Amino acid sequence: MDPNPSNFNENTDSPGMRRHRISGSRSMATAAMVLGLIAIPLFFVFYISIPLAATAIVLALLSRGDGSLHPRAKVSLIVSIAAIAASVLVTGYAFITVRNNPALRRELEQMLDYFSDYYGEEAGEEYLVPDHFFDSTEGGITI
Repeated sequence: MDPNPSNFNENTDSPGMRRHRISGSRSMATAAMVLGLIAIPLFFVFYISIPLAATAIVLALLSRGDGSLHPRAKVSLIVSIAAIAASVLVTGYAFITVRNNPALRRELEQMLDYFSDYYGEEAGEEYLVPDHFFDSTEGGITI
């Protein structure tokens, strides 16, 4: 018996079916580059830059297809990783600075007091769980 019948090609998965190589997408690499370039100047706003840079990394890797990375995708990977690193470093530095500097912490508390005085004590409380929610005497959940 012939190991390679006439209707079967080594480049196919099954007889009559051709395997198509997935080629890289230059438009995905371009989109990754744009998102990475937007993420760089917004590194100080971590909730914007990290999702943008992460999406850019995914698009850059998906633009590869079965081949190698397009040079634009390589640059977008580098830019996006730099944006994430800068965002994490700046955010971490801000938290450490506020935690370790009592004068800065007092200033932040004064701003929060001003906010609560200006908008009232109830400002933002509609997003909180009511106090009676955990009180078992009023039909709440017992913990």
